[in-house]
Amino acid sequence: MTDKDKKLSKAEDTARRDEFIDLACKESGMDRDYIASEMDFAKEHGIKYKVYAVKGYWNIPHDLLLEAHSNGSRRRSLSRKIAEERGRDRHEIEKEMIDAKYNLGLRIGYFKTYDWDLLSQEQKDQMLLRPWSQYMSEKYRLENADTNVLNEKDRFYQTFSGFIGRKWMRYRPEMTKEEFLQTISDFTADNVIFKPIVSSGGRGIRKFSLAEGPEAIYDQLQEMEIETDTEAGEDESPIEKDALIEEFLLQHPDMSRLCSESINTIRAVTLYWNGEYHLLYTLCRMGAGDGTPVDSFTQGGLLISVDKETGRFNTVAVDHWRQPQTRHPASGTELVGFQVPCWEEILAFLKKAAVFAYETAGLGYVGWDVAVTPEGPVMIEGNNWPDCGLIQLCHWIDSRKGVKYLFDPYL
Repeated sequence: MTDKDKKLSKAEDTARRDEFIDLACKESGMDRDYIASEMDFAKEHGIKYKVYAVKGYWNIPHDLLLEAHSNGSRRRSLSRKIAEERGRDRHEIEKEMIDAKYNLGLRIGYFKTYDWDLLSQEQKDQMLLRPWSQYMSEKYRLENADTNVLNEKDRFYQTFSGFIGRKWMRYRPEMTKEEFLQTISDFTADNVIFKPIVSSGGRGIRKFSLAEGPEAIYDQLQEMEIETDTEAGEDESPIEKDALIEEFLLQHPDMSRLCSESINTIRAVTLYWNGEYHLLYTLCRMGAGDGTPVDSFTQGGLLISVDKETGRFNTVAVDHWRQPQTRHPASGTELVGFQVPCWEEILAFLKKAAVFAYETAGLGYVGWDVAVTPEGPVMIEGNNWPDCGLIQLCHWIDSRKGVKYLFDPYL
């Protein structure tokens, strides 16, 4: 057991305060008075001097420090695994993970996926990281932009009604059965989808058959337990029972060939600014064929890059475990080179949506999720801060290529 691994009592930790301050100063290169003040702040909130110094917590802002410390179990587990593979000290690995997350915005899981600790600085500079998407979102919006129109699902459906292409309703747990039955009576599809208002990554989504009867669906919704939203194993928040209920889309037969159990969608990121339109990238998200109706990668789905000019898949697919796939594991469909149907219609649809978002809400940079029906594209949702890590993951697994070049002309 190394000295770093030895547990100290609170009294021993305090007695060695100066020693740990010196250690943190040496490794951070920061002023001693500043480090001492920061470590005293951490100590007041239950973080030992030794822990602060060994983990490199000087890289974390005050408002994130306690959260980072309390949610560090996955980080610690992954750092141990990487340290074993590299023959390195796990604390040093964890320190690098903390620095990459809180200074560069690199999610913990991607540290291992990208072998971040083995990359040269030149390679790291070529990586498209989450803060660049945030920067684009803030740079390309008008002063009075309405970002909530994309964040609030019911407002989005109302504002972008011309792009939705299906019937929907707002569900609240306090609705009476009579109110529910009256509202849903207009639906004509065989199935409906329940989507929590506050959720991400497809969590909390459920599919119901109207053949069960609207009354039975209402009873199930009333009895439904609140779930937990655990994005990438790092953050936890409740998924509320307030939701949208909408008709289940019938997707284009070619898209159904990928996975018939889910609606497989196109994620596209657009930029409309000063009268100029740019399609930055496109990818496809598809279900895994495991019985769940969602295509979300965090829920076990697959990702693959789509050539924005032709609509053909142009990398291998990536599954939830970061493994490459050339065929869909459930349907057996050949993925590399697959042609997305109605591509010209999709391109026109995306441009129309981008212009509408700018003229209506002052938003120039938007990520769109689009489904393809037999009648053409329809909108699933919009995002004002799309996760750019998804497109990079496809190219990284395929050819170990960072894709920051996609954003470079606009940064």
